[in-house]
Amino acid sequence: MTDLIPDQLASDQPTFLRIAERSKAPKRGNSASDGPFYHCEDSEIIRHLGQGGNVARVLRDNLVAFDIDSLELKEIVEDRLPESFEIESGGDGIGFHRYYRSPEFEGNQVEFRDSGTELGGLRSGNSYCLIPPSIHDQTGNEYSVSADIDIAYLPADTIGNLISAL
Repeated sequence: MTDLIPDQLASDQPTFLRIAERSKAPKRGNSASDGPFYHCEDSEIIRHLGQGGNVARVLRDNLVAFDIDSLELKEIVEDRLPESFEIESGGDGIGFHRYYRSPEFEGNQVEFRDSGTELGGLRSGNSYCLIPPSIHDQTGNEYSVSADIDIAYLPADTIGNLISAL
């Protein structure tokens, strides 16, 4: 296991994607739906990071991630869901990715808005989230682990109820 990528995000499947330097977009020739995908200890991922590239965790297995871009969504997630592994994006303002294991959940991406204001979203399937040690595209700050704990299990019906409530 590499010391660069958090252990909690490891998978038996290749689930890591090369992202362009200081970007959120896949590196040319890479895509979230077609790959190529890598294991976290793959020499290509380690080389890519060493050359200044970013890396993302594609949620192709049993992971979902709440992409939290507002204080409102942060409070809802903290009040209604169990604590779980979390990454801070390094951007200006609120920016977190809270991960859960939910093998039963079948979905891809849901955006949460309140009167047109973006609150964040839910990512799964072919969606991805940037992870440490990636560099935020606008601020130049590094993504970092903000809750270094195990990834909690979250039933699909709990996710569905939260989506309906938002």
